[in-house]
Amino acid sequence: MTPTPHKRMTPIKSTRRVLHRFRTWLFTGAIVLTLLWLFSFVWIVGWQRANGDSVGVGGGCFWVSSFLDGLPQGIRFKVGPYVNQRSAQHKPVAWWPSVYRIQFGGYMLVRLPVWNPSLVLGGLWVWGRGMRERKPGCCKCGYTTAGLSGACPECGYPIQSD
Repeated sequence: MTPTPHKRMTPIKSTRRVLHRFRTWLFTGAIVLTLLWLFSFVWIVGWQRANGDSVGVGGGCFWVSSFLDGLPQGIRFKVGPYVNQRSAQHKPVAWWPSVYRIQFGGYMLVRLPVWNPSLVLGGLWVWGRGMRERKPGCCKCGYTTAGLSGACPECGYPIQSD
């Protein structure tokens, strides 16, 4: 039994397919992060450990918090995931990355606004749309002009050399 030869993709088609997938993932990531950002203005979602460390999203940002010097005496935390509605007692919406350090208990809070990575992914998606490969040939009629100079023999448009 002889194996059937596979139809090989040309490098141009392969590159286009990879770029298309890359742009699709960038667009999807930007949309998901934007929806998460809007969601985080109303809800706080996170995960808390017994030692007080937590990660989550809320107030327009991702956050990581920790008691660097260990938990103060008498403080206990509920372990596991939690979902709360935002209220006035929560920190205000974060528009810029920030780090808070409180000396009592060595508490540290690092916040990264969700819009930052969303903006980066969206910008990369827009930039990637402008990087489409130019098809070889005349830009008017598509006639292959490789090795020709002067004007296109099909439509007469001047040939631009690269």
